[in-house]
Amino acid sequence: MVMGFGHGDHTDLVERASPIDMMELASDVGPVPLQVGAVLVFEPGAHLAASGVRDALADRICGIPRLRQQLVSTPPGCGRPVWVDDPEFDITRHVHGVRCPPPGDEAALLRVAAGAATGPLPPGQPLWSATLVTGLAGDACALIVVFHHVLADGMGGLAILASLVDGVRSPAARGFPRPKPSWRQLAQDAAASRLHTLGHLSGVPARLRDALAELRPGVTPGRLAVH
Repeated sequence: MVMGFGHGDHTDLVERASPIDMMELASDVGPVPLQVGAVLVFEPGAHLAASGVRDALADRICGIPRLRQQLVSTPPGCGRPVWVDDPEFDITRHVHGVRCPPPGDEAALLRVAAGAATGPLPPGQPLWSATLVTGLAGDACALIVVFHHVLADGMGGLAILASLVDGVRSPAARGFPRPKPSWRQLAQDAAASRLHTLGHLSGVPARLRDALAELRPGVTPGRLAVH
């Protein structure tokens, strides 16, 4: 999932992968990818087309920067991977259309959804996809949206999904794509992070002492003692 790092010139922000991001990537092992999917069924007569869905999503994801970003590795000594804009982002690589196999009922739709959710997302691009399913019984259609867990999980995934389908206008898009941070910026950011961590080490012995005191029966830690 973590792609190679390329050199950049300037950036306003070094956006590091969080510890949770790293855990999600480390957990993605085995034959079934760590992905989450949702199936949205539209009322009969919606007559949606893949091109129209692409246009709508292309507008709305401008307000969700992560859907146009990649997680890239950094040079040695420059800290955790960083999120950067995908300079070759193309909505047509993410939104597709398929026709549901007969009889087009719920079971058939769920089989299509299972295939979309368990198939690996293409590496080297933002890790999400949307599939418009037509040919459902009763002249209905559905949209299957799949995210890798590193992009969305739990309530975060629901919030992204709501932003994509509720029709709310997207905020004005920032300059896209932003350039990747340079080696110097990454090194400076990593050094600042290490200094920040070292600054908090002075309080560790006291917290460790209190934690050990709480494990001793009948002993109340000093700072928690009742006077």
